[in-house]
Amino acid sequence: MTRLRICGGLPFVAGLLIIGSPLRAQQPLPLPTKTDIPSDYSTVICPTRDAAQAMLGNHYVPDKNWFDGPIFFSGLKATGCKQESGPLRIVSVLGRKSIQAGPSGIYLFYQAVRPNGETVYGVVHESGNNNHPRTPFERWLQTYAPGGMLKILAAEKRAYICKNPAVAMKFVFSIPTATLKGVTKAKQLQAKAIALKSNGCAYASGNYRVTAVHNETYINLGYEASEVWTALTATDARGQVVGLVYDTDVYR
Repeated sequence: MTRLRICGGLPFVAGLLIIGSPLRAQQPLPLPTKTDIPSDYSTVICPTRDAAQAMLGNHYVPDKNWFDGPIFFSGLKATGCKQESGPLRIVSVLGRKSIQAGPSGIYLFYQAVRPNGETVYGVVHESGNNNHPRTPFERWLQTYAPGGMLKILAAEKRAYICKNPAVAMKFVFSIPTATLKGVTKAKQLQAKAIALKSNGCAYASGNYRVTAVHNETYINLGYEASEVWTALTATDARGQVVGLVYDTDVYR
């Protein structure tokens, strides 16, 4: 059965909507894990609080895939809401609605402020915004090591383990940059072979938790073929800090 709690008296048809009301004034809804909405993450911004409440209540409707697109876009037109992005800082949660089972299906109806202090009301996907990377390191982890874990198969031969992170950075630095004048693929591969031998690094396999990303170098091997060697600080299964040199090339 649909459960509904409403503030402001707007009638909704919803899968699950929990709205802070005057009766709950002393018990505000909990803020999300991340209260900022970055400039590169999408959110719906509405002209008024009532418009945002109506948008979430009436126009986020589940279908077999996620939510009903035509109903959503007709809702934007009807309410005057727009798809925008941050930066915003959420100051209060006015409602939550689940359009699919589980935490990943929850959307927030929020009050937020812009950097200039302007108050706005909108709707955002809660777990999507929580999990969206904010820093270059977080973006790297999201792409190559979800959850911070790098899983390396022995057969891949795409990583080397070194004594410590400083050695891994030295390994990468010793391979000349491809864009420098006179640097050829042959010279880069030769430098890599020398670096491997002189620094005592060996093929790596297993699970590693990445704690820092350092320098990288690119080797062009031809059409849709390259190596992008990146120095990392990581901990192995025993909790020991090691240096890794990892190939992030997308064509592997």
